[in-house]
Amino acid sequence: MPEQNGRELSIYVVEQASIEDLRTALGDERLTWAYASRMEDTGLGWLRNLLDEQPLGAPPSDRRPGVPLARWSEGWAFGPELEVDWWRDGATYRLRALLEEGEPPQGVDWGEPVSTALRANGGERYVLLHGELDKDRSASAGRPTWSEARIPRYLAHPCQIQEGTDPPKQVTLVVRDYARNGAVVLTRLLKVTAPQD
Repeated sequence: MPEQNGRELSIYVVEQASIEDLRTALGDERLTWAYASRMEDTGLGWLRNLLDEQPLGAPPSDRRPGVPLARWSEGWAFGPELEVDWWRDGATYRLRALLEEGEPPQGVDWGEPVSTALRANGGERYVLLHGELDKDRSASAGRPTWSEARIPRYLAHPCQIQEGTDPPKQVTLVVRDYARNGAVVLTRLLKVTAPQD
């Protein structure tokens, strides 16, 4: 049973949080990426784009404007040390912070962690994202862009690329599973990166 040696996951929850609480939590410097969804759209991109109302996961265009934070129904902001999730519930939000060590974001009344007995189940796992690098579209968009025939828009995955190197042909989402009694019950998002060889 791999989870016996894994680190325990701490979960903090806030019910009926305001949009200001959500913005405060998302302002934590440990968060880099965001995945958000609403009835009309989903996007995976840089958290700063979400907070600045820029298009999430797509190159800017007149057909795909940015969306205010309050219009996303749910979302996941994440980095290697912390994940903050939110779900809109009427005029308020339900917030959840997931981390193995340290404290949840400052400025929000998180209360005590919820006892879960969830432990890391092995190491990082790599999930391949849709799309292959589209060199022609990347040149015209001015940023790396990936395309997939089944998806009716270009994808601007938030992958950090070192200056002077080519963008990767494909991109992965790195996750970690957490288990209780041998069964995986939660997967935490960690980062977006080039596939590991």
